[in-house]
Amino acid sequence: MRATKTLYQVLQIDPEAEPDVIEVVYRKLARKYHPDVSPMPDAAERMKEINSAYEILHDPRRRATYDRELAFQQASPRENTPVTDFRWVEETEPWAPPQVGGCVRHPGFGAVANCTDCGASLCAYCARLFQPPTCSTCLLRWARRKRFRLGLPALALPGLFAVGYLGWAGLLQAVLGLQPPLWLLLLLAYWTGSIAFGVRGAREMAPQSDAIVSGFIACLVAPVATPVLIGKSLWEYRKIQVLEAMARSE
Repeated sequence: MRATKTLYQVLQIDPEAEPDVIEVVYRKLARKYHPDVSPMPDAAERMKEINSAYEILHDPRRRATYDRELAFQQASPRENTPVTDFRWVEETEPWAPPQVGGCVRHPGFGAVANCTDCGASLCAYCARLFQPPTCSTCLLRWARRKRFRLGLPALALPGLFAVGYLGWAGLLQAVLGLQPPLWLLLLLAYWTGSIAFGVRGAREMAPQSDAIVSGFIACLVAPVATPVLIGKSLWEYRKIQVLEAMARSE
């Protein structure tokens, strides 16, 4: 009997594919198999499978739930082998030493690893979900701290911008008696507010440079480094949110 295809096989993608990859592949398959344009006799049935797979895999929470169920199916013991018998784990996962007791999240499944933070027992699915092996509680605790650090630069930039604007306006108008145009004040405020990000960029570009050279590089790259570093932080922030969705769907 032919094995049932997984949703990843239906869309012809890797189980680790990013959401944007899923979107691109779905649109490509839709153009190929849509009944209005495809001459294939089974185009309607194929398109129905593709739509069903896409509806689940493009939603982070539904995808996490499906991944959990799929992992349970793939990691389930051989027929007539009790869950408490760890021989199947040793044969399929020789790197995972068997642990005593059941999984903290799924008591009906034997543990094959421990959470690297709190030491809780994890079954085969939970051990594969996050690397290094981490329980959902510890993952969510780590994600909250990580999200705060990643979101801080984007929250701090408006404050730095405002301080720079007030500082330059006070210096040029009150001290020097000049009346600079608004666009110049905004440009100077952005450059001043971005220097902190320029320092970070300078450290990444020239980690061995002394303080003077690093400061000079920071002043030059600050306007460009700021949107790049903030964009990178927001992208990582989004990835953390996906991990949180997977942990909460447990």
